[in-house]
Amino acid sequence: MWSATLPGAVAAGPVVTSSAVWVGTSASTLVALSPASGAVLSTITLPGVPGGGGQYSGDPSDIGIGNNVLVVPTGSTVTAFG
Repeated sequence: MWSATLPGAVAAGPVVTSSAVWVGTSASTLVALSPASGAVLSTITLPGVPGGGGQYSGDPSDIGIGNNVLVVPTGSTVTAFG
């Protein structure tokens, strides 16, 4: 087991793939963590806070993954990585 310190509070995710644990943070970043150790593999700056940024009255949108594409909603923007 492991724990990781992130640049902000968890705002979206986590989403787990074979290569990384992806977490969106309140610091407008997407962080990839090693599934084995929790070490930070990469940090990507997003155009806003992921998960809808608190704009919605219901549950916020979250990170999605499928067909080798990772999709992160940030307010009115959707960013895709693949």
